[in-house]
Amino acid sequence: MWIALWIVLALFLLLIGLILFDPFELCIDTVRNDYHLRWRALGSARLKGPVDDPVLRVWVLGWRREFRMLDWAAGEKKPQAEKPRRKKTKAGSGRPRWLTWRFALRMLRTFRVRRLRVQLDTGDYALNGLLYPVFVQLSRWAGHWRIAFGGPSELDLLVTNRGWDVLVAFLTGILSSKKRES
Repeated sequence: MWIALWIVLALFLLLIGLILFDPFELCIDTVRNDYHLRWRALGSARLKGPVDDPVLRVWVLGWRREFRMLDWAAGEKKPQAEKPRRKKTKAGSGRPRWLTWRFALRMLRTFRVRRLRVQLDTGDYALNGLLYPVFVQLSRWAGHWRIAFGGPSELDLLVTNRGWDVLVAFLTGILSSKKRES
């Protein structure tokens, strides 16, 4: 019995380690028509197929499933019962005190943009000409930004993060806001 308990505990700690330290990525690539969210060891969700009939492929710890997005959207809508209204107990914004712009920026800084290529054609030569110097400056700062005079608009974005980084940013944001309040 003790051996089974230790095995279950070891598997639980392995799962927690994978959640915290295994990177996850978000990829949006309009050139290759590849859109996916992947947590490497735990699961992934990928959108494949033509634009008029996309298929969502989900894989989570060995479980696989495909969903046709049009069938999902055209599903039967069930009538919902009317929910009773709650009484307001306190006047205020309703958001937690620790949820500030500083906290949101701290969370955003945990994400790493690994690949960014933007090619834009607005269809208006005058607007493209006005956006050209802006895109040149953006290319110096981050990624490859390009104005396509008469070409297709494209986006290639790869963003990664780790659960540990999000957890640390979340906890330090909450603790620093409590420190400022006192």
